[in-house]
Amino acid sequence: MFGDVTGNNNRFEVITVSEVNFECGIAYYDCGTKPHIVVKDKNNKLFLGFEKNIICVDMSLDNIIFEKKLTSIFYEFIEVQSQNAVIAICELDIYVFNYEGKILWEMGLREVINEFYVIEDEKLCIVYDDGDELIFSITEGKVIN
Repeated sequence: MFGDVTGNNNRFEVITVSEVNFECGIAYYDCGTKPHIVVKDKNNKLFLGFEKNIICVDMSLDNIIFEKKLTSIFYEFIEVQSQNAVIAICELDIYVFNYEGKILWEMGLREVINEFYVIEDEKLCIVYDDGDELIFSITEGKVIN
């Protein structure tokens, strides 16, 4: 079971990955965003994002690789297969992981992320509420605009 099971939770869900016979539960407070998962079968990794948590689990060993407590609300993952990367987009932060669960880079931002998308499998574009954009290199995390 992942999440704060003693807190003020109003949602409990079970995540099942039948291909590798893995199951886990999450407890969280529903703040308007749904949990999101990315499964990497070849690496037996499960990336799970919800509320203010990102967790990576090695499903074959039933072992937590990392559990990251976030400072802002998790939005969703973007998988970029050509870069072997999983991008976690949060309200005020970006985290990029490789398929083994190692963090490649992270960035805290100055404003709330309103929109995000990948350009040509190499760049991540972040759009703020006011329309300003930042473009990052997915592999290095450098701002390129």
